[in-house]
Amino acid sequence: MTASQARVQLRTAVQAILDAGVTAGTLRDDVQADDVVATLVGMITTTSLVGEHDQLGRMLDLLMDAVRRPALMRSPS
Repeated sequence: MTASQARVQLRTAVQAILDAGVTAGTLRDDVQADDVVATLVGMITTTSLVGEHDQLGRMLDLLMDAVRRPALMRSPS
């Protein structure tokens, strides 16, 4: 599988998740799957060094907060 084929598959999967979330009312309806995929690729690329797993986790939390509908965002701890 080429990188572009993998990206298409990832985009398809992300779109299915976004569609389900919009239907359920839990995710924003203005989020583009291509933007999520590009963000994920960038996050994984920049944190691929050993020991960067904590940062990747924090960045994934930020991404999840960004796609949730504002009323459903978690309150600060």
